Amino acid sequence: MNIFCLCKIDFITLLPFELSSKIILNLDINTVLICREVSNEWKNFIDSNVIWKRLFLKVKEWKTEKIQRFLKKDTSPYASSQELIFNKYYLGLNCPKAPFSKYLLDKGHSTKNKSLIDNHKGGFLSFNSYNNSESGENQVLNNEMDIVMAKSRTVHQEENSFQRHDSASYYYIDPGKALFNQDISKPVCSSNCIKSKTASINSRNTGISKPQNFVYALSLNWSLVYKDFYELEKNWKDANASLRIINGHNDSIYCIQLDKYKFVTGSRDKSIKIWDMNSLVCIRTLYGHTASVLCLKYDDEIIVTGSSDSTIIVWDMNTGSIISKLESHIAGVLDVAFNSEFIVSCSKDCTIKIWSRKNNYNLVSTLSGHEGPVNAISLFNNELVSASGDTLIKLWDLKTGKEIRVFKGHLRGLACVQYDGNTIISGSNDRSIKVWDSKTGLCKFTLLGHTDLVRTLYFPGGKKAISGSYDQTVKVWDIENGVLLLDIDSVHTSWVFDVQFNSSKIIR
Repeated sequence: MNIFCLCKIDFITLLPFELSSKIILNLDINTVLICREVSNEWKNFIDSNVIWKRLFLKVKEWKTEKIQRFLKKDTSPYASSQELIFNKYYLGLNCPKAPFSKYLLDKGHSTKNKSLIDNHKGGFLSFNSYNNSESGENQVLNNEMDIVMAKSRTVHQEENSFQRHDSASYYYIDPGKALFNQDISKPVCSSNCIKSKTASINSRNTGISKPQNFVYALSLNWSLVYKDFYELEKNWKDANASLRIINGHNDSIYCIQLDKYKFVTGSRDKSIKIWDMNSLVCIRTLYGHTASVLCLKYDDEIIVTGSSDSTIIVWDMNTGSIISKLESHIAGVLDVAFNSEFIVSCSKDCTIKIWSRKNNYNLVSTLSGHEGPVNAISLFNNELVSASGDTLIKLWDLKTGKEIRVFKGHLRGLACVQYDGNTIISGSNDRSIKVWDSKTGLCKFTLLGHTDLVRTLYFPGGKKAISGSYDQTVKVWDIENGVLLLDIDSVHTSWVFDVQFNSSKIIR
């Protein structure tokens, strides 16, 4: 056999699945799509869910928290609980939306390619329907459940797979606890679940009873997941986005924070507004400050705001009522941050103050060390980074109040800072952005491009950071390589004060 014949061997057909998949996984996505057109055998092989799952997991930036929790079968209270709480208190709804429901493999469709099933790492809380009545507030789930079947199973294989999964443990979930961030019960075996709480599922004639509420092993359509993440990444690179302008405040907006379901804004008009992310409608307006609202942060329980009136107000996220007003600064409060133990504030009075979240919001300590206004802070676990008009960045141990490290390099005062535990990003009146290694104190990159003060930064960790400037532009940066990814101009006609983003939106 000559070398020409050897080059024409169909390795996809002849080699074991794992070896063939290794070859495919070493190709870029464009080459994979070309290979898919070679023959029906190659197309069927590449279209298998296993291949697309592994192709997806090759991309480090796509391993979001939700993806990782899905792969680990993490059943602790999910981010969807935030949506439920938000819907309950603000929209009057009790309907949860199951995560990843868009990507579940179609039920009722099957192929004979049993060897390519790859659903052993998936866990999913699947609901058939929801009880929206006010009287059944905690009885979110009805008594019937629908088992969503993986596409690549025949009816006979589905029956076998039910039996296979019945030998495993289920997690019984009390909806009232799971939806409101309380601890869920421990794993119990399927037989105990069935004895205590069962729902008969007779579809496809399995004849097997299942617990009413449980996490069931499912598989996602990984090619669809890959396609959506790929297109989203492409939209970021190509600046392919639609613009929506939202009106509501009567004066400049100084601060903003967002999540998947809502965003909160603070304004020079002294008010804070909570908005629904989907409809862009203002759900609630909070009044309490007597001057501009300069900064805010929130979680599921509280909103913390700082103002030019020198006070910090802690609000109840669910009711909008004032929990506490913190008074100790003698000048405007320029930034706030908090974790489960502490609330931290910084001020034009050159100080940083630490308040106890667990002890009636009492003042714990005051950090002094900056010689100019402390314009911004960023908190990660028990480490705090502060940025000041004195051109310095300081890293502090929050519990001891000790200064760990000082970062020098900016030529003028700093306006903003972000910290993820390893990387510090700072923006300055010298028009530059610097990326620092927090462990060594060294500057890794200096990002140039803005033509005026860099007023705001947002860096939730990962590869991207976003900046807003008094030059009226917003820029997206690759902070691993120090390059500009996207330049958004010709949108604002005045200074950009704050900016936030998630995987699909930028709000500024």
